[in-house]
Amino acid sequence: MYVRWQSRKRQQPDIGDYGPQLRDEFGLVRNARGSYLRTRHRADGSVGQDVRWTAVIVESVRIDGKPRQKHVAWLASITESRIEIDHQRRYFWDAAYERLDQLGNRISIDDRQRIEASVALKVPRLSREEHEASIEQVKASAAALRFPPIEHKPYRPPT
Repeated sequence: MYVRWQSRKRQQPDIGDYGPQLRDEFGLVRNARGSYLRTRHRADGSVGQDVRWTAVIVESVRIDGKPRQKHVAWLASITESRIEIDHQRRYFWDAAYERLDQLGNRISIDDRQRIEASVALKVPRLSREEHEASIEQVKASAAALRFPPIEHKPYRPPT
């Protein structure tokens, strides 16, 4: 079993400021529905559309002698703009760990370690200190807005 990443460009940035609108030789770029495409400034300094990345666990099987990928489970998804925010990465990893726990009877420990390692290449894990700081930041923001307290999941080291 391994992770397959699926991407989908978003119509507009999920989080953060809009960048300049996309232009080509004919003017502003529109999508199939006629709406203008909105861009964002990426962490590497480039400008482009926001992309939602979805991690899907698949396994290779042979059907009629031909290799195929069998969908095992949807793991989690996150946009490029959210990867840059610590507490959004924390939410992503909380969802991924929860889903991997549900698949405990289906995947081995070795498969789980490989899956976590390959996901961490695209969405870096938080250290214990970053995790705790993220929780404190969210608690402070919620208190300032007078939201009720939120239950946060504890830090989980890699498997």
